[in-house]
Amino acid sequence: VMPRISTSSALLFATILTASQCTRERPPSDSGHSVPLAQPSEPHAAQAERKAAVWTRIEVRNQNDVTNLVRTPALDWQVTSPISANADVIAVGEVTRALDTLQLTTVVDPHPDATALQRYGIDPPQWTVSATSMAEGAEGLMELQGGYENDYDGRSYVRSGRFGAVYSVEGSARRAFAKSTYDLRDKSILAVDPKTVIHLSLATKANNWSIQKTDASTWKFEKPFVDVASQTQMDSILATLKAVKAISFVKSETINSAALGLETPDIDVKIRTSSNESIRIRIGRLVSNQRY
Repeated sequence: VMPRISTSSALLFATILTASQCTRERPPSDSGHSVPLAQPSEPHAAQAERKAAVWTRIEVRNQNDVTNLVRTPALDWQVTSPISANADVIAVGEVTRALDTLQLTTVVDPHPDATALQRYGIDPPQWTVSATSMAEGAEGLMELQGGYENDYDGRSYVRSGRFGAVYSVEGSARRAFAKSTYDLRDKSILAVDPKTVIHLSLATKANNWSIQKTDASTWKFEKPFVDVASQTQMDSILATLKAVKAISFVKSETINSAALGLETPDIDVKIRTSSNESIRIRIGRLVSNQRY
């Protein structure tokens, strides 16, 4: 998969990375559907139980986009399908917080028939979430089906389970759950912790240099000269690398890499981490105000 970045990200990246003279150490000096709401019922019994649960697996369906997420032993989240990638921490956090706090208290229809489900936008659903949890050694499952937004008050219709009642919930639930694979995956170009980087080389039309980290706070040039590099500038370079985000992803086999300048990139960065992982980032030429 090939990430695509905006012009502003590429320019910011290039501006910092090509300033090698500054890196050298210097001496000090939706459409709504209105349906009348029922009165609030007693809180859903599962709400109190799920507060102590830890979410372990989540499947999010947004129209035809299906994303599967798994929580790792390190307690971070990974996208496992339709791609394998780190998850976006903020986006997945919105999903899990919504699962923790969703209030299923206002029953709109306790026994909806097929016609009612269509009217609420739940047949077919606008989005679905299936979340597996673990609490005190027991596995639980929460299934939600989202419907239309009610243009009367901005709330959304949600069905709990495949045969349950239809509830009215805060509109924020739809925004939290109706996410695509792009929303849920990490969009960082540099998918490692900058603190783990121990070697970085850069090749552009104007510069060609490499820098090695010799200890926790010292960087040294290997080429084009041997000298101490600025720790501040290196921190800035790595922070910029980490901050650049992809605006979309395209399949590598569907593009002409030579035409996009990826065979002879404008910016070619090679990175090695403390775990001996090698990473190469190539940024091609400007095409329609975007770069690959």
